[in-house]
Amino acid sequence: MKDGLALRAALCVVLAGFAGIAGAVEVASPSGVVRVHPAGEGRAVVTVTSRLGWACRGDWVAPAQDGDAVRFPLDCSDAVKGKAMMSVADGRGALMFLRDDGANGSAAFAMD
Repeated sequence: MKDGLALRAALCVVLAGFAGIAGAVEVASPSGVVRVHPAGEGRAVVTVTSRLGWACRGDWVAPAQDGDAVRFPLDCSDAVKGKAMMSVADGRGALMFLRDDGANGSAAFAMD
């Protein structure tokens, strides 16, 4: 839980160069890394990795309306389930996640 809180606080950063989901984004902190990789038209693979050794992965699909938040499940390497929510609109993106063990985090990013 302590690691999750540090991860959440450290990942609230602003990045440039996201450009929709045309290119990969990586947000790093002392506690972990969030990666968003394009996976085809309107799709992305989201990976959250902790310095404690676990990693979670989920598939994001763009909503019908720009800016709507999309919820999706996370599968984690240590068999803990999780969920995430991501929204992309007006040159900005936001991601939040929560694991069933209480670890959580978020990332915000600007897009050129």
